[in-house]
Amino acid sequence: MDERASRTEGGETARRALRLLDTVARSSKPRRMAELSEEAGINRSTGYRLLRILQEEGYLEHTADGYGVGSKLVALAAAALPRHDDYLVARPLLRALAYRTGETVGLHRRSGDRAVLVLTAENQDHPLRHVAQVGESVPLARGCTGMSMLVQLPPHEVEQVLSRAGAGAATAPQDVARARERGWSYSVEANHAGIAGFAVPVPADDRRAEPMTLGVSGPLGRMNQEVAHRFAPLLAEAATRLAELGVNTGRAG
Repeated sequence: MDERASRTEGGETARRALRLLDTVARSSKPRRMAELSEEAGINRSTGYRLLRILQEEGYLEHTADGYGVGSKLVALAAAALPRHDDYLVARPLLRALAYRTGETVGLHRRSGDRAVLVLTAENQDHPLRHVAQVGESVPLARGCTGMSMLVQLPPHEVEQVLSRAGAGAATAPQDVARARERGWSYSVEANHAGIAGFAVPVPADDRRAEPMTLGVSGPLGRMNQEVAHRFAPLLAEAATRLAELGVNTGRAG
């Protein structure tokens, strides 16, 4: 049977949008509207309209360099990521950290100007704890998770991220510099009321790899800066181990 003849009628618009998503997802850098439309086999006016819709819905992100993967698209993929080998190898380590710290541990990956949670582990001993869902995202310009991603970027890119955040930026360049020097970052109620946390970068040899962070979060009453200072070396050691496992390079296993 001819594959085209068996296709559902009226689905061409959806197929064009999916072709654009696929083209962007397979690109290693942001792409311009004209080249995306051409590669996806779509005329420019239709390509522009579909790209704008995908951007408005959060599936794509548009910067001065072009269109890239948006946080919603990463969040969709993140629901399946914990079953992927790259993240399965990290799960025992996150569980051990949750046990040692007594709090919730999260592994985040950068997506544009946001950090998306790809794996999490909770300590079940505390009835009052921070419950995080895989696929959640937070701004790079606000909170310890984003700050520990910003320290991995060159200064000009940090400035661009903070500039795009505008009034929504709670992080200043000097905060990033301080976190880079200290090796970890700490924040209080940056993205969730009553929650504090600290995070460290996950080292990456491959500069093309999207920055990742490993963080711990919990109720403000338990998660003060003294606790963060005590556990930061443990978290940094675990982040190095994650890098050795290839979690942020696709070489896990």
